Amino acid sequence: MCEALCELMKDEIEAEVKNAVHKAVETCMEEGRAKGRAEERIQSIRSLMKNFKLSAEQAMESIDIPKSENEKYLKML
Repeated sequence: MCEALCELMKDEIEAEVKNAVHKAVETCMEEGRAKGRAEERIQSIRSLMKNFKLSAEQAMESIDIPKSENEKYLKML
C-alpha cells in the first residue's frame, strides 16, 4: 500500500523536492552575494583609509554605509 501511495504522489513529491532544492540554492547564492558585497565594502573602506588618511568611520560615511552597519564592518577590518 505504501508503494502505491508513493506512486500516486510521485509528481507532488518530486515537485516538493525540486522546490526545496531551488530554495536552498537561492539561499546559498544570496549568502554568497552578500559576502561578496561585504568584502568589496571592506576593500573600499581600507582603500579610503589608506589613500585619503580617513578614519574607518569617515570612510564608511563617505561611501554611505548606514551607521547601523558600522560596527559590523569595524569588526571585519
